[in-house]
Amino acid sequence: MLEIVFDDSAAAGLKLAQHYGEDKLLVAGAVSVIYAAEGTDAPPPARAELAAAQRRAEEQERRRRERAVPLGGDPANVLGFSLELSSGPLDGGFDSDARLGYLAGIFCPPGDAESRGRIAAHLKQARKNLDRLLPAAKSGEPLRIWTDFSPEYACGLCWLMAQLQRTGADCPVTVIPLPLLEARQDGTAVQYRGWGEVGPGEWHRFLPLERPLAPMARHVLAETWRRLEQENAPLRAVVNGQLVSVREDFYDGFLLTALDGMGESFRESELLARMLIRYPRASGGAEYLHRRVDALLSAGLLEQLAPEEPGRPWSRMLRRAGE
Repeated sequence: MLEIVFDDSAAAGLKLAQHYGEDKLLVAGAVSVIYAAEGTDAPPPARAELAAAQRRAEEQERRRRERAVPLGGDPANVLGFSLELSSGPLDGGFDSDARLGYLAGIFCPPGDAESRGRIAAHLKQARKNLDRLLPAAKSGEPLRIWTDFSPEYACGLCWLMAQLQRTGADCPVTVIPLPLLEARQDGTAVQYRGWGEVGPGEWHRFLPLERPLAPMARHVLAETWRRLEQENAPLRAVVNGQLVSVREDFYDGFLLTALDGMGESFRESELLARMLIRYPRASGGAEYLHRRVDALLSAGLLEQLAPEEPGRPWSRMLRRAGE
């Protein structure tokens, strides 16, 4: 069976979950503590403080491994397709020149050939994954797709069903949807933004949600992707449970709403974090939202107080216009 996810962090987490907890004693060397200063003049923590933090982290990891139930499976059968299909052009396919140019424009500084090369290599790996998946699916190998309700995963699921339909693959397909909200026995509730946030010892808990994807459902999803390809809009979103093409400024209102309650001035990263906390299923990615902040600045709805720091595009200081 091939395991399918639609982002790189989820692929890494799923591979780890397959055998996580088999060695209950594997803690030393597997845990590290990262110190983040509150300001450039903040003194580093004392050595004893770091050592205590390290011990606490190792104890937490030990407890997680003791509770963990390995998911099972072969990491080589986990195929990730982190294609950012919820935004940008779709003409020519996921690894077309148009897609490469769009992704490079978002993720790469102008003239950065090295970063563009990494994106091209990423798309090439996705093509290799697809070239492995389609023959296996056509021969009848089952697919299990870990999906959620975000636009990125909705696009990935529809896209994959279209690939299967085009090749005539008729293998068994099951899906495991990530719940919108998980109520736990300790009285807490967790709202995940995606599978990448699920701990390696937690994946097994979602196995009872696995359901077969009926042939008619697969056909509808494939036809949905064909419609989206024809519309070739700049952005796709899930609206009332339906994946649709939307205008490029679809999330601008979400950004403006996230301004409520913020201070007189703030960093762009604070605004984006506030929006994604309020609307965890919104998508387009932080790079797309960065461009929308540019649009709000150009429209005069935001003002820039200080430029971004080198290599930190979300560090610029902003305020609402007129304040």
